[in-house]
Amino acid sequence: NGEQTISIDIKSTLLQLYVLNYHKDVPNKQDFYEYEGLKGIIDRDHIKLLSQCLNYNETLSKALVSYNNSCFTNLDCSHSLKKDDFNKIIETMREERPYLFGLFMNTDTNKQMIHQESCFIQEVSSKLMDLGISHILNFDAIYTTKSNFTETLNLFEEVSTKKTKGFEETNSLKVLGELLMHLRKERSMSLLML
Repeated sequence: NGEQTISIDIKSTLLQLYVLNYHKDVPNKQDFYEYEGLKGIIDRDHIKLLSQCLNYNETLSKALVSYNNSCFTNLDCSHSLKKDDFNKIIETMREERPYLFGLFMNTDTNKQMIHQESCFIQEVSSKLMDLGISHILNFDAIYTTKSNFTETLNLFEEVSTKKTKGFEETNSLKVLGELLMHLRKERSMSLLML
């Protein structure tokens, strides 16, 4: 209808869900794609890509091949990694966040987290449909009109709170903006039109 749209995206969804399920002692108020020891070595977007490759492959060697193939496919050859550099990055990731290696290269746990993510976002989408709110669903993101922003965020919070009952207060999703939900600033006021 020509109205501006917004993208509401869950930040590092699978990693957040994994921590909420298996490591309640770990604060989930963090960016799981930022590592102190990797600043200046590899940027956040490539750590995210590397984390996804670790999620969807069963071995480190397959994850490296997958990562480099993604770089080459996207004509991003300058960010491809040699095995030694890759191993150093993995070592730093393991030192800073050893608990994530219970998810990385563990296809059964990944399937479980993907299922939870899917159920969550489908429930939000269903509630939006019940209210007649136009939207597009894309994995862990929903695109909707700018005028429906607040109502959509409230539904995210409602579903988050319902699905996380029983989590400790420090890991609940009560304060949506500080915990699981994150508006990607670079895309929050997209010029896409519904």
